[in-house]
Amino acid sequence: MKEYDDNYKRGKVVVYCWASWCGPCVKQRPILERCEKHLKGVTFMSADFSHGAPLKLPIPDADIIVLPTIVMFNDGQLMMFTRPDSIRRPYISGLHTSVRDIVKTIRNIYRQNGVELER
Repeated sequence: MKEYDDNYKRGKVVVYCWASWCGPCVKQRPILERCEKHLKGVTFMSADFSHGAPLKLPIPDADIIVLPTIVMFNDGQLMMFTRPDSIRRPYISGLHTSVRDIVKTIRNIYRQNGVELER
């Protein structure tokens, strides 16, 4: 997973916001790396908040208040941001088609790796 940069404006991008001091972040990072292998055509980036950086991505309207968080973009447009383990099934059906399959795949891989998901 490469470091977060301005390439979030190109194509489908998932940004994983995490910190080394965050237990769930460290536990879930390998799962997101597995998701990256399954989702061809989707760029995965990592935004590391370990060093006391303010929990804000350099884009409007994306304040990160809890870690870990995933932020999804389609050609630079913010599509969603949420905790990876809180992507509820009913929420998926309301997503734009450009990110719906990505979210379903992430959810399935989380479940396969024993992460309890909210319904």
